[in-house]
Amino acid sequence: MKIKRYFACLVLIIAVLSTGFSNASSSFKCSNVGHLQFYTSPSVEAPSGIISAVNEFIEYRYEYLAFRTQPSSYRSIVSNKSIVARNFFEIENALLYAEMASQKTNGIECSYADYNLEVNYSSIETNASKTSAEVIVSVTCNFRYRISPEINSAKGNIYILNLEKNADVWEITSRKNTTFFDSIVWESNEERTLSKANIIKERCIANAKAYADNTMGYDGSVIEQVSDTFSTEASTSSNYTYFSSSKRSAAAATARNYVAASGVSGTTYTYTYPESQYAQNGSDCTNFVSFCLNYGGGIPQDRVGTYQWYPGRSWWTNVDKFYSYLMGTKSETEKGIVASVHYSGTTYPSATVLRSLPLASIVQFSSKPSSENDWTHSAIVTYSLESGTTYVCMHSAYGWNSQCLLSEFYYDEYVYNTNSNGTGIRLIDIEGYYA
Repeated sequence: MKIKRYFACLVLIIAVLSTGFSNASSSFKCSNVGHLQFYTSPSVEAPSGIISAVNEFIEYRYEYLAFRTQPSSYRSIVSNKSIVARNFFEIENALLYAEMASQKTNGIECSYADYNLEVNYSSIETNASKTSAEVIVSVTCNFRYRISPEINSAKGNIYILNLEKNADVWEITSRKNTTFFDSIVWESNEERTLSKANIIKERCIANAKAYADNTMGYDGSVIEQVSDTFSTEASTSSNYTYFSSSKRSAAAATARNYVAASGVSGTTYTYTYPESQYAQNGSDCTNFVSFCLNYGGGIPQDRVGTYQWYPGRSWWTNVDKFYSYLMGTKSETEKGIVASVHYSGTTYPSATVLRSLPLASIVQFSSKPSSENDWTHSAIVTYSLESGTTYVCMHSAYGWNSQCLLSEFYYDEYVYNTNSNGTGIRLIDIEGYYA
């Protein structure tokens, strides 16, 4: 079958400014629909009705995510759809309900004070008769949490949508599993059915309630090491340098400046660094954290001794090996970073713990904390409030393109959507280094 391609230049407009949201490139045509701005190349005309159908879905989905309740428009949206298109929206609605109900169960306040959407169409393909289409579109949601409206955040997702033309009206009939939530609840090529979506919803709600019932206090696996003191040996050594507040601030600022993705390759975000030695490495989460400590925080690379921490080495890029490097004994003869575990456990840390967590500390996550080598993700602390509300920056396929609430990321990606018996989180304080 002959396929006709409609391409739009893909631009991720995800730079986060110190105030206000980022502006679109003037070379793109911008249309405003409520909170939504979408961009297409001025030289390309998309088939009539396709973009409006996709925009309707995006507006609905992000209104749900922003205000944590089903939009009043849901019934009117599905009422005039074909059976297949209505089934698609019912599946999406069930999955969104699962996420929102779980957050309400745990009392996590993640609603938005305000938001806008940047929607970039990278590919629109139709068959020869123009009765079916596939659309690849990236969405960046720029927002401010209601609990901390002074902080800008941004999260991106890539969607691959299938559309059919029904009575001269384009409708979305299905989409591929491209988000992180999709990867947790669906098999890679599993058919998205309403019955399975409802099972997922009930499971997520049950998991969240069970988790809430078991987190009234710390369990036996929790370790707390909240201290501002350093060893006497370190404090008297001429070769030891404290990780000062100014260095911490510089590392956090670097994280905020370089967290945004610079492009998309398939369904994966790509990142650009100021120097080639820091080039993206795989999913890039721990490479990014190491970069922030080195390039921003001024902690020197370590190319001698048992553990060697510099770009390309596993102790620089791998979650578990980076932790081993941080925990390794350092001295006059064994150079490198001195760090301590601020908190480690299978429940979210208390406000007391988080209030004493220094800027530019490292956060690591695991869905199976009973396994020593199953820690899968790293992030860096970039902002905190007196209440204990903590923000982090990260690189990876999760699509967070600016600071995000640590609590939202932890619950959304590691608690609500897993079947594990415990969800690991550890906070690591970078104290200083021997050089």
